[in-house]
Amino acid sequence: MASNWKNFKRVAIFLGAIALTQFWGSNTSVHAADTVVLRFGPFAESISLEELQNTADTGKFPRGLELYTGRISEEQSRFFVRLLRTKVPIDVVTVNSLLNTQMGITILNNVSQAVVRKDEAGVQALRAALVLGATQPQGLSVINFIAAYPSQRLEIDVLKAFYVAKRFPKVRQIPNAVQTRDRPT
Repeated sequence: MASNWKNFKRVAIFLGAIALTQFWGSNTSVHAADTVVLRFGPFAESISLEELQNTADTGKFPRGLELYTGRISEEQSRFFVRLLRTKVPIDVVTVNSLLNTQMGITILNNVSQAVVRKDEAGVQALRAALVLGATQPQGLSVINFIAAYPSQRLEIDVLKAFYVAKRFPKVRQIPNAVQTRDRPT
């Protein structure tokens, strides 16, 4: 009897995993973010995922953003480009496990405060984007995360994002840490 129950649980888990994979796989391309909207109080500026990818590839920002990029330092500009280029070699199982820890839940809750949504699904949307972004062969990146975000637009309240970022000062070190670790010795 115990053996039958074990087999039943294995089959149920396997079928559940297939169902979730099919659900995520069929829905990500339809509802994935193709635009990032940055909100500065009453003002908003949009940038397409393609423009972000071009910025990562060339190191140059799109022309429409001069009003904003002209106000940041060269160091901040290089940091942003480096952040766009950073690929974290982490697998989906590890991401999912990390997000289910107390620290992961706290980070998701804090970061979701900077994401503008009409519904209350900010934490779930962030979790989905991180997990799906980690399925990419090159690893998790900002570009993969945005592409996997389960909405056509990822809206960020920049002032709240800065507030959240101050709570996590080590975030600025991530691109350097990943690049250092990936360098051949």
